[in-house]
Amino acid sequence: MLTTFPQFRTLRLEDRHEIESITRQFPPYSDYNFVSLWSWHGQDDIVIARHGQCLVVQFKDYLTGVRFLSVIGRSNVDTVIVSTLDYAAAHAMEPKLSLVPEATVQALHNPHQFTIQEDRDNFDYILRIDQFIELQTGSQSRKRNLINTFKSRYGDHATIRPLDVTTPTAQKQIMQLFNKWEQEKNLKSSQTARERMAILQLLSRSAAFGLESLGLYYHQELIGFSINELVHNDHVMGHFTKARPSYKGATQYLTQATALQLRFCRCRFINAQQDLGIAGLRSAKLAYNPDHFLKKYTLQLAKAD
Repeated sequence: MLTTFPQFRTLRLEDRHEIESITRQFPPYSDYNFVSLWSWHGQDDIVIARHGQCLVVQFKDYLTGVRFLSVIGRSNVDTVIVSTLDYAAAHAMEPKLSLVPEATVQALHNPHQFTIQEDRDNFDYILRIDQFIELQTGSQSRKRNLINTFKSRYGDHATIRPLDVTTPTAQKQIMQLFNKWEQEKNLKSSQTARERMAILQLLSRSAAFGLESLGLYYHQELIGFSINELVHNDHVMGHFTKARPSYKGATQYLTQATALQLRFCRCRFINAQQDLGIAGLRSAKLAYNPDHFLKKYTLQLAKAD
């Protein structure tokens, strides 16, 4: 069982059912998805507690590593948020909550006691799976062209196959591909260290997660992979997609093939997670014409007049 606030402890695999008993009452926010929690924060970087029917999470900022608190829940939210803000102030954290889901904010009985701001950089992008297949809009013509380029150059020897990420062979291939992706993108290891660790964390416990994964092969060499998770409300959590940039159009080809697989599984939407305010990432995600966003907010106590 989770500890009761204000007592926190680190994340454990056996916490999944209890955490999801709370988070499944909400749209599938990426920050509270158990696999995401495990991958991006792991058992060392995150601590959690139960506060009545709410979950309190101490995160580390995705970019800065600074600790902060967040709350997800609908029951007795005003009291939970005030006590969590008091805890933050008493433990050398900024007395502000971040990544608070919209539904939690809407459950406040007295919102005027808080300063509430949209956190646009952390909105989750919710995309329709069909649009990855159809690519009908004019803004997606470049993606269609890239898929056709890949087919014309590599199609005779390219295959898409299920990828069992629980096996040592597949895990080795994934990390070899990640290394080549890093080199071909001219990225430094310091720039990719956090994502590399997140993938390794996910792979280390992948047998427990029931993931849907595909591999893109060229002449039997893995040149792309996608790792996704079927979650509730006809949604998929998109965890990782990587393809080697030297194979032009590989990412778009793999993305379309992944969408076909997910539609076969009767999924309608994919959570492409947030852009963190990174301009290039925002442009790339907006280019997919998101169906809607899962909004998140920051909260702090309002200053007295």
